[in-house]
Amino acid sequence: MPTAASAPTLTDGVVTLRTLVMADLAAVVEQSQDPETVRWTFVPRPYTEADGREFIDRTAQGWREDTGCGWAIEHDGRFAGLISYQPRGGGAVEVAYAAHPAARGRGVMTRAVPLVATHAFEHGATAVLWHARLGNFRSRKVAWRCGFTIGGPVVSTHRDQVVEAWAGHLRPGELMEPRGRWLLPPVLEHDGIRVRPFREEDGGALPERHDRLSALFSANLPTRGSYAAWLQGRRTLEATGSAVACAVVDAISDELLGGIDLHRLDVPPFAGTGMLGFWLVEGARGHGAVSRALELVIPWSFEPLADGAWGCTACRPAAPLTTWPRPGCCGEPVSRPSAPRASRCGRRPR
Repeated sequence: MPTAASAPTLTDGVVTLRTLVMADLAAVVEQSQDPETVRWTFVPRPYTEADGREFIDRTAQGWREDTGCGWAIEHDGRFAGLISYQPRGGGAVEVAYAAHPAARGRGVMTRAVPLVATHAFEHGATAVLWHARLGNFRSRKVAWRCGFTIGGPVVSTHRDQVVEAWAGHLRPGELMEPRGRWLLPPVLEHDGIRVRPFREEDGGALPERHDRLSALFSANLPTRGSYAAWLQGRRTLEATGSAVACAVVDAISDELLGGIDLHRLDVPPFAGTGMLGFWLVEGARGHGAVSRALELVIPWSFEPLADGAWGCTACRPAAPLTTWPRPGCCGEPVSRPSAPRASRCGRRPR
């Protein structure tokens, strides 16, 4: 790693990586007290102004003593977050990043990480490593967009805690762009039914135990107690391009009625095909909710993935999706149906 009195300025014309200075103290403290930062990182708790001063001093010391490379991120003339890398042996370095809450959702980290990775490779790094706690999908999406090969989970310890994490790596010469699909559930609405992504709060609408009929025909349905782990598992499958989980809700109250799964979408011998399953909570049956939801989801599943998109649909370009029977399904393969046109990527039909 390079030894320097201060961080070199790196920019792509949209974001700028610069030296972290004491003038950033208030923003560093604000970022480090943010609930999402506290949830997914190991910042001191509570985080004080003294912690911020120590962090800024330690970052400057890393540059002087060749023990770490850290930057402040600037976007639109404002502090937007922090990014750094540390040596990990064998010539590899590990990147770490966190966005200021006011800068999230603007693609700041997707621009900052390639700048830092390029800097590391130009100074002899053999690999750039990445880790994030299991469930930190914001961090995982940044790594995915920047071309990291992602695996895991792996188990490690930090401050006497056992931590499950995803791990990724990027090597010199590899393209800093997505290596596969990240599938996104749609938001669709028709005839009193809305299909949307599952949310954390949906677990409260689930029973502690499913009734006998559900248990008989559908395996591994989420319950109120298992919902958090179930949702994390489904989102992980979406992140690997192998499944999409859609919540079926009442269009007026947004009350959870059940779910639709499109899965096994990445089996090589059956490219362009998948399996369909669905389930309803006990009180939602007998009102046609599944039929109306399928009229939305099935046409959406056939829509081709647009060139350059990062994953919006459950099928591959120009390849039809064929569904096959399974417990909880209707028992018949489906073909391309005639149904109301549905929008993708969270855009509701007009």
